[in-house]
Amino acid sequence: MWVRDLQHEVTMTHQPTRVIGAASVLALFAGACSFETSAAEEAGLSENVGVQRSELHKGQPGAIVGQSNYCDDPLQLCAAGEGDCDSSAGCQPGLVCGRGKSVQFGLTAGDACVPAHCTNKLHDADETQIDCGGTCGTTCAPPTCGPNGGAERCTTDCPCDVGEGDCDSNEECLTGLVCSRGKLIQYGLVAGDACVPAHCTNKLRDADETQIDCGGSCGTTCAPPTCAPNGGESDAAPIASAASAKVTAIRMTHASRAWSVAAANSASTSPPLVMLACPLIASITA
Repeated sequence: MWVRDLQHEVTMTHQPTRVIGAASVLALFAGACSFETSAAEEAGLSENVGVQRSELHKGQPGAIVGQSNYCDDPLQLCAAGEGDCDSSAGCQPGLVCGRGKSVQFGLTAGDACVPAHCTNKLHDADETQIDCGGTCGTTCAPPTCGPNGGAERCTTDCPCDVGEGDCDSNEECLTGLVCSRGKLIQYGLVAGDACVPAHCTNKLRDADETQIDCGGSCGTTCAPPTCAPNGGESDAAPIASAASAKVTAIRMTHASRAWSVAAANSASTSPPLVMLACPLIASITA
């Protein structure tokens, strides 16, 4: 008898524990499932913020460009500027699904089918700025220009003025300027390439420069000039050598002409002309 009562007591004592444990496990699973669904919904909403939800596809009555499933019918592919697309498979041949491009076609949000050049991060084809304008849609946000010296400062959308950089090509500078390697340091920045007048790169001291390719409009932070040993060529040598060679050539030409005149007159028995020519030659070649 006491054995049966003990078994009953044990059964009654442990049965609630088993029930509670099962309920707890079910609650945990329910919570996990609820969390996963919420995360998935949140991700879906974040990708389609502002896009009108609809099950209608292009070609169906009531379907509107920009709705969430507009480009989902493989028999009704979207043309340029139409969306919302989920991949390039929903676009007509030659087009790609460009993320966020619907805005450039006057819609509030979403992805749109566009020519491939509208997504290459270059200012090309019929664009008026990088990946916008022309066939990429004409509703373009103002270009964002980075700080001077930064990698995003000079672009075809933000052409740089004198002393600005970092540039990668002449096309990223204002008209009349060139992108010169390492010139930013001459404008007080640490390093990088800068847009400068062309004379700042010709290895001559000209225009408003205070030394070869530095000073004035070329930037005033100039390194000390490198002077060669006695007898060698210094930084100023190209100018001096060029000027000297030009003057010497002129003098030699005049001297040659003078000798010719003197010789001709000497042959015609006019010695005084020869005597006059000698001082002239000496003064020219001095």
